[in-house]
Amino acid sequence: MSVAQTARDNPVTLARAIRSEGIKLAGLRATKWLIGAALVAPFLITLIWASAASGPVDAAAVLDTATPSSFATFIILILVGIMTATSDYESNAAVQTYSVVPARTPVVLAKYTLVAAIALAVSLVTSVGTFALADVLRGGGLDAWSPEVIRVLLDLSLAETCGALIGVAAGLIVRSSIGALGVVLGFFYLVPLILGLIPVGAVNLIGKTIPGSSLTTLASLTSEDGQLDPLTLILTTVLWTAVWLVVAAIAVKRRNV
Repeated sequence: MSVAQTARDNPVTLARAIRSEGIKLAGLRATKWLIGAALVAPFLITLIWASAASGPVDAAAVLDTATPSSFATFIILILVGIMTATSDYESNAAVQTYSVVPARTPVVLAKYTLVAAIALAVSLVTSVGTFALADVLRGGGLDAWSPEVIRVLLDLSLAETCGALIGVAAGLIVRSSIGALGVVLGFFYLVPLILGLIPVGAVNLIGKTIPGSSLTTLASLTSEDGQLDPLTLILTTVLWTAVWLVVAAIAVKRRNV
């Protein structure tokens, strides 16, 4: 029986694509290590920061102890997204995958869904867990768990999840792990820097909306002068993520492999 006939007799649904991509993802040793690192490294970083912290203890102080670890989570989850996207290309399995699923869209959506679920779960565990650890070590008590702190933790989790999804999109576009990492880091940190040097207000504003450099603002209870407010940053982060996901889906759909 040919691959084409098999595809016709057993139409690929999104659920089947997710199950298939999940099996492939579970077989990637590097991804397992990265997820493990994403769950462990933030707590180790928080322990180090808490041991060196001093001064008055309030919600802001506890948050300042916990949130430095968010950068490590952010980078690791980007790598998880990239590895999920590029594994087919680097193992030469893309041809077989797209032969079975000629529409390609279910495969792309399956990768998005898996990475979103993993990244959201990891980011929520690490954001809330590191804050709880910092609270215990600094002695902030229940008073540290204010609505504003909860908002910051949720914003960080969403931003980290969006970073992972942009990693998937970049991996699908570039089809190389190292190349995709360079593209994502360049977009997150180099592009805003360049746009900030251009003496045009609208261009500067676009640079401020790019995810990555805005993570520091989202991790704080207050916004510095000249920075966008957290709600605007979250909305623009989601918007940029959607743009990346759409462009990647179109790129995969249009090219040969």
